Amino acid sequence: MSDLTPYENFKTELAKSLGKELVDQVFGFINDIVRPPAKELGGLLADKVKEFRLKTQIKTIRRAMDFQAEIGAVSQLSNRHTLYSVISL
Repeated sequence: MSDLTPYENFKTELAKSLGKELVDQVFGFINDIVRPPAKELGGLLADKVKEFRLKTQIKTIRRAMDFQAEIGAVSQLSNRHTLYSVISL
């Protein structure tokens, strides 16, 4: 069993039939065209994940503050420094 990915396997088989140099040039061109948009897409997805995590952290902090108010406990989460340190984790 080979540990090559389907992409690498396809490239190897194509290289056998057409010639390694031509296939390397073609796949190099494809990589040059596809890589920058894929990198941008990855960055956009990472930004969305960070935004989602921030919103989730804020919701959790608000629920904790509501729960503490409900049971009459003294909230340490009202301090801005504490909030910032919790959110920035």
